[in-house]
Amino acid sequence: MRINEDYLLGYYTVKDKNGNKRTYQSYRDPLTDEVKKMGVGWKRKKIKSERQALIYLRKEIETKVKNRIYGDGIVVETFGELIDIWYATWSAGVRHTTINTQMQLLERYILPFFPRELPVSKLGHLYVEISWAKILGLKAKRTQMPLEKATLEKIRSLLRQITYYGYKRGFVFFDLQMVDMKIPTDRGIQASIRRKKKFLDSSEVEMLLAAIKEKYETLFIGPKMGELYYDLVEFMVRNGLRISEVGALTVDKIDFENRILTIDEGLVSAGRSVKDYQINPTKTIASTRDLDLDDRSIEILRNRIDWNQKRRAEMKQRRNGELVATYYRNYGERKPYQKKVRDSKSYRETDYLFQTQNGNPVVYHSFNEFMNGQGSNPKPVKCVKDILKEKYPNFSKHITTHTFRYTHISLLAEAGVPIKAIMERVGHSDVKTTLEIYNQVTKASKEKVILEVSSWDFIPE
Repeated sequence: MRINEDYLLGYYTVKDKNGNKRTYQSYRDPLTDEVKKMGVGWKRKKIKSERQALIYLRKEIETKVKNRIYGDGIVVETFGELIDIWYATWSAGVRHTTINTQMQLLERYILPFFPRELPVSKLGHLYVEISWAKILGLKAKRTQMPLEKATLEKIRSLLRQITYYGYKRGFVFFDLQMVDMKIPTDRGIQASIRRKKKFLDSSEVEMLLAAIKEKYETLFIGPKMGELYYDLVEFMVRNGLRISEVGALTVDKIDFENRILTIDEGLVSAGRSVKDYQINPTKTIASTRDLDLDDRSIEILRNRIDWNQKRRAEMKQRRNGELVATYYRNYGERKPYQKKVRDSKSYRETDYLFQTQNGNPVVYHSFNEFMNGQGSNPKPVKCVKDILKEKYPNFSKHITTHTFRYTHISLLAEAGVPIKAIMERVGHSDVKTTLEIYNQVTKASKEKVILEVSSWDFIPE
């Protein structure tokens, strides 16, 4: 990005009575022509020289200038400069999770074909069409299959968003939305087939819960938090929540008298350590909702509260040195002996409803380790997936936390619940999202259809 004049002016350094130094840099605002200054204290930023202070200040001033609403005083010369200007205005109004997702798309799929150093003057119809053809030839990293329709739509949308921003401000000389960027029809078929495998029918839910129950029964020591993941799976199947919504649930969200659960927050845990987990508002406005609870869901929530209270009481005993447990020596006659159970430094007292033995909220990666054996555990541990494979060889579906949301929607659809009611219950703002699942009729539904058709008798007596 080039600014049409040298906006940096003079600088000076002062020292206060305590000997602390502070450097100031004057500059001319390229939009208002107003002379301003910015200062930095050496001690606060651990600066050791005036040169270091000026480097810091000029970088801060440049960032501040870029983050302004750009006008005629700025000339955008490269695609990278266009991204920087667009990002400065766009990022201020969106969530951090959205920013991370979009930046990953940008780095992985757009910048290899639209590099930052690309002159915006070369952003013509032909260049875009050729680059789009190359993007269509990419393959997904995990599956090595061509990119699916949903991913391609996100890439196209982001590219158009950036370039249209430049088009409206005169940095780009044509509207990218007028360029033909078609997505092959067959790219949606693969996603449709995979989506059918994302939800379970009633019998498969029973198989899964039986396998989870068996895993808990085979543990040598009783689980400290009861059958946490059994409760989690059944609760999610019954209520269709996102795992982020479940993770953010706290006791104060439950109205036991009116049997209502308030969903108004989501837990962000992806790529973060526990201390950096973040509670955000729900994904969309429609996602904020009051959820009616059935008897079994109420029972599950009370069960979770009981286990959390037991764990809290146990940790208090440990902290006070009051908890004594019986142990056995690993040699000789294995005579029992008693010893005080030491306090757990990793435990923290929280109000999360679905929490682990350390008080942390359940998140998708801990569930996936329990279900599919993923994780860094050096010892091979039998997971639920292994049990399913042994007991139910025909059970071929891969289970994730989102499986239960799909399952909830499909079971309601199969029962004939109106689509509008389903949308409100699961917090969908776009009917298209619900319809995609609604239209994936299960095998049981198909059997009901053919049984109904077979019962029709049009032969006159």
